[in-house]
Amino acid sequence: MNELQKRLIVGVIENIEEYWPDMTIQKMFLTERETCVPDEVCVDDLHQEIFSMFYAVFGSLARAVEEEIGHDLLVYTAIEVCYDDASTIIQYGRFPAQPEFLCLVERREAWNFWWPTLPEMGRQMEEWYNEVLARAQAHNPVHSQEIEVALGILQEELAELERNQPYLPPEEARRLLAARKLAIRALQGHLPVEEAPPQEVHVLVEGYQGVVEGVRAFVDEEKALVAFRTYTGRDYEEATAEAEEKGVSLWDVIGWEYDPTNIYVVPLK
Repeated sequence: MNELQKRLIVGVIENIEEYWPDMTIQKMFLTERETCVPDEVCVDDLHQEIFSMFYAVFGSLARAVEEEIGHDLLVYTAIEVCYDDASTIIQYGRFPAQPEFLCLVERREAWNFWWPTLPEMGRQMEEWYNEVLARAQAHNPVHSQEIEVALGILQEELAELERNQPYLPPEEARRLLAARKLAIRALQGHLPVEEAPPQEVHVLVEGYQGVVEGVRAFVDEEKALVAFRTYTGRDYEEATAEAEEKGVSLWDVIGWEYDPTNIYVVPLK
């Protein structure tokens, strides 16, 4: 499991210890059952126990997203409990002085709310986390302001380049103009992440370092570093250190030709 999955699982374990001191995550979520809650749970109020079982998982997700985003974000979890059908879990968020927004809707049967293994539970929680995180990022007023600033910078640079294009070498002008147009499209949400070819993914790492000023805050660093290892077979920090030691560019070290038109920015949805 990766670090995020481990952190989410730790949150679940903390909730289990609070709600059911004698229960373990193995008994609660990693053991097949045909009942709404494990037999080991002393049921005084079945409705409350089912609610707590779902909240043990989704409450951990909510805390993790709140910690990641900050800015006084609150993620609420509402659960419509059902004994003989699927229960509905709804998560919604709110920033101070901003309207509420929907983060997640999930329907699960209580007796099927378990996983065969801990890694599978971690992967499912990470998927939910990413969905809630993306919705929160999209509604973050601070991000919205930063995007407007970044777009303004890029559009000013593009206008300046277009005015100076007759005085620049044709190939350089083409590359510089294309790079900014691509970054603007990305920030406006017109560049789906799935469309990135390998070389664009590679340059995403360099983008994080500030190839296009004002955009680097919107590049997903973690995905960039994974992509770098995937497509170059090298660790980014090791390759950078080697480039500095030899006095050459990162592109010389990994044997790829640098092309600023490949700057790739992950858009906030």
